[in-house]
Amino acid sequence: MVNDPGVATTHINRLSNESLEGSIAEQLFAKIVTDAQDFEVAFALRYRAYFNAGYLKNIDHHSFSDIYDDRPSSKTILIYRGEQAVGSIRV
Repeated sequence: MVNDPGVATTHINRLSNESLEGSIAEQLFAKIVTDAQDFEVAFALRYRAYFNAGYLKNIDHHSFSDIYDDRPSSKTILIYRGEQAVGSIRV
């Protein structure tokens, strides 16, 4: 963990100045989830991450959502590498 905000800022500035051509960052894009099919994908990714980390037991439907997903202020975002959903985040 970095306690000096100057270190984090320097790191971000260095990354923003580097060329992304051919990097993994160039291959990623994010999409706000708006339909049921994409929510299923996001919840399956979340389940797999929590299960692999040992936070969940095996659930038959391999999907995890909670009360915070239904809040009007909550947005779910899928991260894609090409056509493959590789991550999700709820904000």
